Amino acid sequence: MSLTREQVLAYAMPTRLRRQEVSIPGWGGSVWVREFTQGEYVAFLRGLRVDEVTGRVNDPEYGEKLAAICLCTEEGERLFADGDVAALATLPASALAVIVDAAQKLNGLTAPVADEVKN
Repeated sequence: MSLTREQVLAYAMPTRLRRQEVSIPGWGGSVWVREFTQGEYVAFLRGLRVDEVTGRVNDPEYGEKLAAICLCTEEGERLFADGDVAALATLPASALAVIVDAAQKLNGLTAPVADEVKN
């Protein structure tokens, strides 16, 4: 069955994005992580720092930027704005690592991309 324009655009709502509840060790609770919209994905990629010599991603704020976009309410609405990256940098590294891992998996970000950022 071929979808109509309206049926396709119905998936543009935050409530239609895939979400995952992620337990954060030591916090006594969980957070919700969601997938990107295409526009958020493009903005995320454009906002990453790239090494001019190697052309590889080399952004020390990679995790905070990813968390700002992907942390959401149970209904899929973003919890943080792009301007909250500095505030997210104050989170414990172990907690941010759990969030980043879940967001990468949910969004299909491959291990090589993650490895590039770590190097």
